[in-house]
Amino acid sequence: MKVIINNRQHLLLVEDNQRWDKFIQYFTDNTVNKNSEEWLNDFFNTFSLNKDTLLNNESLYNIFLDFFRKNVYEKSNNLMKYGNKIEEIFDLISERESKKILNSKNTPLEKIKKLILLEKKFPWRYKNLTLKEVIDRFLYDVVKYLFDNYDTIVAIKQLSIVKDKLGSDRVKGILPIVNDFASENGITLIPKHEGITFQKGDESRIRDLINYIKDVTISPKKTKRGFLNHIGQTEGGGQLSTFWSAANQSGIIQKVGGGNNITYELGPNYKEWEEGKVVAF
Repeated sequence: MKVIINNRQHLLLVEDNQRWDKFIQYFTDNTVNKNSEEWLNDFFNTFSLNKDTLLNNESLYNIFLDFFRKNVYEKSNNLMKYGNKIEEIFDLISERESKKILNSKNTPLEKIKKLILLEKKFPWRYKNLTLKEVIDRFLYDVVKYLFDNYDTIVAIKQLSIVKDKLGSDRVKGILPIVNDFASENGITLIPKHEGITFQKGDESRIRDLINYIKDVTISPKKTKRGFLNHIGQTEGGGQLSTFWSAANQSGIIQKVGGGNNITYELGPNYKEWEEGKVVAF
């Protein structure tokens, strides 16, 4: 619907815009060399600006958004003095920027990455519940999009990258969804531990361990100490501890017995791993 205004109204509108343009230039000139604390003091106190000002002027909103992106960090400690005023502006940024991301032409994978980056930008005191819910709801769409449009293993690897940026609560929520999609496509998920995935290029050590366990010419009791001796490593207490923990969690090998009598054998996921049907997540 078109709104028809008369000449007087048009002149007032132009005059108002000109006043805003002059003010914005004056504000910019007076704050350009200020540090973040001085800038915020000028914004809220010297110039008495607030959320309503930003709602009514896109240029000022973009100025604050630019300041936010460059100067606000997880441990920013100069914000609490502005109380609800800063919180209201952060809520406005959460709402506007998340809508821009969701309405963009980016793929769901690109969108979720941008949403997570946006959420991480806010100091922990100012995490926005609406933005959190947007991300939580959108995760299923991302999983479905990747499994619908990519090879299963590629989809899981992409989701694993996303998972590493999520908090533990979200990981718990997304894991069953990814596991269901993976199972439907004949893939077994194993936990990615300390970045160890046991994929091509990352398999030489696990191959050494498998060969050691399968070699019947070596002692029938396959132990960690025996493996270290087999590959020529010293027997220090922490030798290959991260690798060993990852191998056990993967199910490619498994422990037998307990206490001082622990030995190792091939695990329930070994066969699938040899067939290329195991992916770390």
